[in-house]
Amino acid sequence: MEGVKKSQVVIAEPKTDKPTSAASGNTSPSAQEVAPSATIVRSKRIVEAAKRIVQGSYPYPMFLVPSETTGVVKGLALILCQYGDAPERIAAARRALSWTLKAQPSPEMVVLVEAQEEGVPYVFEDIKVDAYIQKRIPENSKGCWKKEALWNIGAAEALRNEHIDKLCFLDIDCIFADQAWATAVAEALDEYEIISPHEYMYYAEQEDAVSLGLQISAGGCLTQRSSGCYGLPGLSFAMTKDFFVNRLHRQLPNICVGSGDTYLWTIVAGKGRFAINSTQFAHTLTTTELEGMHPAVKIGTAYQVAVHCNHGPFGHRCYRPRMVISRAAAPTREEATELNEDGIPVWKDTPGGRILRQGYPELLKLAKTELPTTITARDIYDRLAMQEYGPIDEDHPFIVACMLRSGGKYTEKHVRWLKRQFDLHCKAPFIFYCISDVEIEGINTIPLLLSNTDAPTWWGQIEFYRNIWPANASVLTCDLDTVIFRDFTPHRCPENKIFMLREQGNWNKSVWAIWGGGLTYFNGDYSFIFDSFKADTETGAQRSPLYSTIASQEYVTSCLRSKGIVPEDVESHFCYSYYQGVVTSIRPEAHFAIFASDPKPWDILPRPCWVPPLDEPVESTISEPETKESASEKSDTKEPSAEEKTDSNADATK
Repeated sequence: MEGVKKSQVVIAEPKTDKPTSAASGNTSPSAQEVAPSATIVRSKRIVEAAKRIVQGSYPYPMFLVPSETTGVVKGLALILCQYGDAPERIAAARRALSWTLKAQPSPEMVVLVEAQEEGVPYVFEDIKVDAYIQKRIPENSKGCWKKEALWNIGAAEALRNEHIDKLCFLDIDCIFADQAWATAVAEALDEYEIISPHEYMYYAEQEDAVSLGLQISAGGCLTQRSSGCYGLPGLSFAMTKDFFVNRLHRQLPNICVGSGDTYLWTIVAGKGRFAINSTQFAHTLTTTELEGMHPAVKIGTAYQVAVHCNHGPFGHRCYRPRMVISRAAAPTREEATELNEDGIPVWKDTPGGRILRQGYPELLKLAKTELPTTITARDIYDRLAMQEYGPIDEDHPFIVACMLRSGGKYTEKHVRWLKRQFDLHCKAPFIFYCISDVEIEGINTIPLLLSNTDAPTWWGQIEFYRNIWPANASVLTCDLDTVIFRDFTPHRCPENKIFMLREQGNWNKSVWAIWGGGLTYFNGDYSFIFDSFKADTETGAQRSPLYSTIASQEYVTSCLRSKGIVPEDVESHFCYSYYQGVVTSIRPEAHFAIFASDPKPWDILPRPCWVPPLDEPVESTISEPETKESASEKSDTKEPSAEEKTDSNADATK
């Protein structure tokens, strides 16, 4: 065939006796006139051939299967997009287009959207397609991921054609091995609402991706299994016009650092079917997003083989580090970007948007010369967050607070154990306090005011919200079982803001709570929480906090909302990771390891190297703040962690 290289494998498929509507010129969708079994049989033979290819020598060659039929698949539009002018990516795209645009039968319409920065020439003006759309990238969009947004622009153009009722989105640097892919996709969309056109994919001519082999797609996996599967979400998906318009509201989700495909399959199928690791996604997902769509969506595949054209080292894409910097800067999707009047995503003028606008391009630039890790990404974020929020200094002190009520399973040695960790890992001046009903040698102690009857176990954390902290102080509260995983340099907490752990989407045992109090960060006067607790306790009966709420953090959030205050994810200031039953569950970029239930860190055997011994010599190093005496004379403090809520032992007190 013309244009075939020696490294390409071309397999000639025998002509089928069954004509397609594309060949006969029928104006109805081709899938209605082609027996599904004939198309699927052909497709599965190609899949088997692909399996043999990836079992051979590597790097794996391109794989092309010519078609014996011609014509047009009515009603189907192919949507492609390109942004940027990186030579390797342009070369890969052109190579893929040389095959994709020779589809036989061909889709009824092909739309190509190209976006370039001001002053950069468009590179695909010579490509012959049915609709070619040019967009300019504004200054406040540089570095932002745009693929799905550009696909949406292309889909809107395609749907101006009233005959189009099926949409296929394909990465411009990828191909379907079968030249007759359009027929198979159209057939599948007669049965399903959304599909992965390909059942399997592989990276061609790319040595550093050989170990990945032949990977199953999201749609392919969901077709084979009803639950608990994870297939590669990207490269391509296709859907009916009805699904795109009425279920997605004409918008494929665009994530600021990529992974919109992962998000799409998550909201469509739900975490129960599509086994996303939500703790490693670009944003924190809600329970509704993780549940999937209702009514359930018909999901399938067209049994194609997709092939990715090499455009540079695989590691340069730094998928996981991208997620880390995004999750810290913008815990929710809406915080990072918005669409301008031209449909192009632009960075929002928010703290997270400003940090990502600098940090994401810096990460990608670094990836061209080395392989950044998730720790690298978090360190980039922390450095930019320091610039955004400001450093700790004498006028903006950093206070660490914990709580101990005597008589439970926690003792003075747990307080000292926690402080030793801050002495070792905190790289900014700090003042350490314990609010307790006992004096602790070597520790600044503030007396508890609430009785054990009124505020047992973790409920004593309500006292974090007394009015005892200096003005402009950034206060970090910790549970006594918190492990500091690596060094960190805190920056200021924004004024009149409060940040908490987010359990949903981060801790696999959380079923009833969104927020956790095991690590909180605040700056401002929240004494109304303590005052409200005392008043509700004195009133008693059904006003009692112990009656009306499950744990202290639930009471705290209800008080906050009564004042129009919404807690935010503390991830923007400290990276945390929940212990999920195995030591490897703590993410390497984490500053803090959170133990919300049993076992506690000192109970893990063998003890991980990152868990310090509980019984070490105590060094008495009290740091005396100038406001310490006045602080202990006041009578209002603030409440942090209730991570112990899952610990059934009533003696669990922080």
